[in-house]
Amino acid sequence: MAVKEPVEHKGSWYQKFYIQAKSGSWYEAIAKVKDMAEAVSHPADFRIAKFYLEEDSQQLFSSRFRQKKWLEFDHVQCRAHERRKKNGKTKNKSFGLAYGAKDAFGVLFYLRTLEFQIDSIEETTVFSSGKNWTLTAHPVAEERLTTDAGTFLTTKLKLNTFFGRKLAQSGDVLIWIAKEGSRPIVAIEAEVAIGSIMLELSQFRPGRS
Repeated sequence: MAVKEPVEHKGSWYQKFYIQAKSGSWYEAIAKVKDMAEAVSHPADFRIAKFYLEEDSQQLFSSRFRQKKWLEFDHVQCRAHERRKKNGKTKNKSFGLAYGAKDAFGVLFYLRTLEFQIDSIEETTVFSSGKNWTLTAHPVAEERLTTDAGTFLTTKLKLNTFFGRKLAQSGDVLIWIAKEGSRPIVAIEAEVAIGSIMLELSQFRPGRS
């Protein structure tokens, strides 16, 4: 997970985020995963402008899954335009977009900019999978965490996603954000179909101002 050099978009400079995820050697007997994503968002409010996703995975006893997606977002017309390439075929789609919506990746960087008070819930809109979701971030505690990257005083957030008024997730998602310095994301814990996953910060290098 990284912040890249700003990029020019429609005559202005936008921030660019990058993430890569792959399965560890201990998990590859069950599934091999190698995904990456790039997000370009407005520096003032993090509304998404462009998004690219590349997925490559293969689960045990299943065929390999590979696809690429390019998305362009028009917040004036409130439309999201998607180009998807899968199995050598390309499809184009268009979706309704809530003005100011963020993407599911860039919103994590947005949360780093907020000042949280315990039990004071923050709310924003996220576009993902062709839909606009409401994301709530509930600060539930302040905790001190130690990882390979050091010891951090953090705010522990419980994240929930809603489609309309209906809760749209089956398990808890927790995120710990450092309260001081550059405020990195220190840990993420999420319940998934096969159990739960825990991600911890192993290395952190502050960017240039």
